[in-house]
Amino acid sequence: QYYRRMVTSGMCMPVYSNVVEVLVNPRPVAFLTGGATICPGESSVIRVTMLSGTGPFTVSIANHGVVNNYNSGDDIIVTPALTTTYSLISVMDANGCDVTEPSPNLNGDAEIIVSDLPVITSFTPSPAVCEFTLASFRVTATGTNLSYQWFVDDGSGPVPAADGGTYFGSMTPTLQIFNTVREMSGYVYHVEVSGCGTTVTSDDATLTVNTAPELTLHPKDSTICLGQDA
Repeated sequence: QYYRRMVTSGMCMPVYSNVVEVLVNPRPVAFLTGGATICPGESSVIRVTMLSGTGPFTVSIANHGVVNNYNSGDDIIVTPALTTTYSLISVMDANGCDVTEPSPNLNGDAEIIVSDLPVITSFTPSPAVCEFTLASFRVTATGTNLSYQWFVDDGSGPVPAADGGTYFGSMTPTLQIFNTVREMSGYVYHVEVSGCGTTVTSDDATLTVNTAPELTLHPKDSTICLGQDA
């Protein structure tokens, strides 16, 4: 806006001052964005988009601190140790205009989720089973986005178990073994649990298969004389 002063005196012609400008700078309007799921020790990026104001800016972010000489949209690298939510506390632009929360001029937040590393909390081996029945091994683990792989060792070294025929659930917390046979007694099983580039291994557990009773010799008829043994 431009202004000048007019001065009059009676019937005399008015006189005018010089023209002055009043410049009104807008307060900053900022929007924080970001959010990701990371593994422990990794970094992520959050950004602040300035919809109004004159850069560079001084930005204060909850759970991060103050960022000086910030330009709209620049990367802000964060490396939280735990799951953390970032939000704007205040923004001041190069003209000294500032805004502090709570304010409709400050919007958005960013949650960085830090995944938990895998930890095996329990491992339940199968009890001894009878031949031709179902056996199962179970593991319980904590962590984020976990994957599982069961292994079987028949005496020649552990190899990954695969679904189909004998096994089901080879990549789940529970391995089921269908139609166990006596040759499987003594097989050794364990599971690997992985997440965030880290793998933990359970204890080994041995499968015991009890054979069903079998008759290998049947009785035969005999003919004897009175008083003889049979």
